[in-house]
Amino acid sequence: MRYFLALALIMSLLACENEPVSFNYRIEGPMRATLLVDSKSGERLPFLLKPGSQMDSIAVVNGKEQLWVPLKQKGDSLFITLTPYPSEIKARWKGNSLEGYWYNYNKGPDYRIPFEATPVDPELTKSKDYGFDLAERYEVWFEDEEDKWPAIAELGQEQNQVFGTFRTETGDYRYLDGQLHKDGQLTLACFDGAHAFLFKAELNNSGQLANGVFYSGNHYQAQWQGTPNASFQLTDPDSLSALLPDFSAADFEIRLPNGRTLSYGDSLLQNQATLIQILGTWCPNCRDETEYLKTVNERYANRGLRILAFSFEATRDTDLAEKRISDYREQMEVPYPMFHAGFANKKKATEVFPMLDRFLSYPTLIYLDREMNVRKIHTGFNGPATSEYTSFVNQSDQLIEQLLIE
Repeated sequence: MRYFLALALIMSLLACENEPVSFNYRIEGPMRATLLVDSKSGERLPFLLKPGSQMDSIAVVNGKEQLWVPLKQKGDSLFITLTPYPSEIKARWKGNSLEGYWYNYNKGPDYRIPFEATPVDPELTKSKDYGFDLAERYEVWFEDEEDKWPAIAELGQEQNQVFGTFRTETGDYRYLDGQLHKDGQLTLACFDGAHAFLFKAELNNSGQLANGVFYSGNHYQAQWQGTPNASFQLTDPDSLSALLPDFSAADFEIRLPNGRTLSYGDSLLQNQATLIQILGTWCPNCRDETEYLKTVNERYANRGLRILAFSFEATRDTDLAEKRISDYREQMEVPYPMFHAGFANKKKATEVFPMLDRFLSYPTLIYLDREMNVRKIHTGFNGPATSEYTSFVNQSDQLIEQLLIE
């Protein structure tokens, strides 16, 4: 009898051994994620992931901003599609943590950065007062091997928690979130699926931000310094580009996928106030401008305003570029036409829009009256993370109102 009981037990154990193991992986709450932006130093860019209630979406959190994107899970693998960009996170569970890579296909099929995520420890996220106080506004200078350029840091602080952004003359670095550590080190970061920005600096005894390093993904670094300066100003974005002397009206020519050529004399543009948006679907500042223009279209399209977007893409493959534009327009619910204008470089943009004396930044917004006269050229975009956004919206709306009643 004992023999049969032992045999039955052995057979039972073998049967259990052969059964497929059932996993129940699930993100139960916020997770602290990081990207390895410098493999030599081990420097990591931190950001927060916040799951949705249905487990089919997740928020990438940057300070005051939450970007909700699709989430899929298959077995022990997790996939985060970082819409509207051709970008994704692929990871696998290791215990209660995730390990994998962020892929940014705009930078090529092989561009990836190691990714990790662990459950948030509430004790580690509590605010602390280390006795350091940041200024609200800094004059900042960035410098790499080829160039030097100014910026303004707009910062807010709640004990050791820091938030804000950097404004440059061609746009802002969007919503930044970070900390002042107990040794006076400042960390600010932003990850939005297109860009991975990490800013490090030391707050010294004179209140300056010294020995700063700016990481953009794992492919670029620049040095920076910041000095408190409430009166420092950047060049007016309405003065960075202008019409060449021989032009008084808009002049451009785009060959559309259907073979038609669209130019400033096209019947599509006659007798209508028009905004021309020059953008790239790979560009987060362009995304912020697109969100603003969607509200403009909702308010003014029925009064005769037309918006046309010309997108310069980060690929020379025409079919792929047009697919990215189509996907972007669908995912962003863009209500106005978007045309593929070519490869994303500044020389190409001036070839397409030959009336510009120079082209400095994606996005650039051109305001035209009913006679196709250029009334304003606005370079770059200071989005909702900046102190300039409300002022820009008010001035832009006033000009649009004027163009529509003339």
